Amino acid sequence: MRQPRPPVRPANAKRLDQLAAAIEAHRSGQPRRRLTRGLRARVVAAIDAGATVQAVSEACKVSRSQITRWKQAAARSGKDVARASAPTPISPRVLSVVDAHSRIDAEIELCIGGWHVSLRRAAQ
Repeated sequence: MRQPRPPVRPANAKRLDQLAAAIEAHRSGQPRRRLTRGLRARVVAAIDAGATVQAVSEACKVSRSQITRWKQAAARSGKDVARASAPTPISPRVLSVVDAHSRIDAEIELCIGGWHVSLRRAAQ
């Protein structure tokens, strides 16, 4: 005899709504668009947090077989799936620039890729 499914708790319902909205925004009118690794990790994390596979499948419009494959891939990778969905903080890099020919009151210019930053002493 099948056990009755536990109801989705309000915290999981909110999490599922947010996940479904993120997936819908990602797909933006392309229903068969492949989900990113981060979104797949969030699906697995929602199930690990207590949501049922059926509830996630219905809310996010993904199949049970996809969810099963994503869970297996997460288990094989050995990584913490919840951390995989969070952005990795980037520590700032400090570059020291010394030019023997420039004066202290001259303008300093930094060009990195498509970015251009200029600094000059403010008029007092």
